[in-house]
Amino acid sequence: MLMPMGGRAIVRRMPALFAARAFVSGVVVLWIVFAALMSVASHDLHPTSGVLAIAAFGALNLLWIASMTRRRIPSADPKTVRAFVIQTTFVGVALGGWVTIIGFISFFVARRGQLLLYLVSIPFGFAGMMLLAPTRRRLEKLQSQLKELGSEESIITILSAPPEPRPLKPRRPRGRRFR
Repeated sequence: MLMPMGGRAIVRRMPALFAARAFVSGVVVLWIVFAALMSVASHDLHPTSGVLAIAAFGALNLLWIASMTRRRIPSADPKTVRAFVIQTTFVGVALGGWVTIIGFISFFVARRGQLLLYLVSIPFGFAGMMLLAPTRRRLEKLQSQLKELGSEESIITILSAPPEPRPLKPRRPRGRRFR
């Protein structure tokens, strides 16, 4: 290989809380950048029936994401809590991003590239992100669920802890071995 460390590079995995916050922020910034680039391509902001369809889809999507926020932590084990928060956050990010992707595709499918189709989808995606983002309110809700399960450990400590290292796999010998 032409990489400096070959296949032996050390991969650092970031804590769950940092990963969730970085991913949610990055997705929202990406949507805004796309909107700015697409506004250069088209300034057509006339409402159509497609805008209503995207708004209806966005509202249904928010209901779906809100149902995810009502899920309870399955157990007080730190590893389970960490996995639960990451899974819920990233599935929510995917669902929140789906309405924005529909708006993005609709921009190109529309007759004259109607920017309004995409602009209407961004607030729904942003609202979906904020429902599942690790905000202070959401972390307090998770902390109260942990207390109900009998754990006195802090949710921030659990989510900020570095993930456990993966077990090393035994290396296969290179080349052929002759007996």
